[in-house]
Amino acid sequence: MAQPLGMGKWWVALLAAATGVILTGVQTVERITLLNDPSAGLVCDVNEVLSCSQVLDAWQSSVVLGIPNAFIGGAIFAVLGSAALSSILGSTLSRAFLLAIWALALFFGVFATWYMLQTGFVIGALCLWCIGNTTAVGLIGAVLTHAVAKAGHLGAWASTAADAGLDVMVWLGWWLALAALVAIALI
Repeated sequence: MAQPLGMGKWWVALLAAATGVILTGVQTVERITLLNDPSAGLVCDVNEVLSCSQVLDAWQSSVVLGIPNAFIGGAIFAVLGSAALSSILGSTLSRAFLLAIWALALFFGVFATWYMLQTGFVIGALCLWCIGNTTAVGLIGAVLTHAVAKAGHLGAWASTAADAGLDVMVWLGWWLALAALVAIALI
């Protein structure tokens, strides 16, 4: 039988999602600021490497039909956060729903990986808010992977791996590898 996920893990997912919503909101405001005044200095323009304006001006920041990634990311964070809140409030997530939000988190992780690699290797600058969002995606992905594994939706081997903490180690490894690659790109 599926073991319930600890409430603390759902709180981590909810706080990460809320952080993502806030950071994408800040990115949206900064994007509007740049549209109104392309020479405007943004709060996160620290230097040539840490420069949100360079990242936000790049085509990679509006991949889907010209819609800023921050708009889409904010909506995805809201969906993932609502799932965490539902669990905190006592709802039992159905197998189909849990697998669907896990798949959404995995997709979000793949997109964040592509985007961060683009910022490092192609754009040549980092956005502090993007780093925060990518970290939030990793935290949510780790919680949802653990939830899916512990619920038995990936088989007994995944539940055993989750008991050993291997699921979290995979997400941590993803984040560290991504950070290392981006750092190498910017050196």
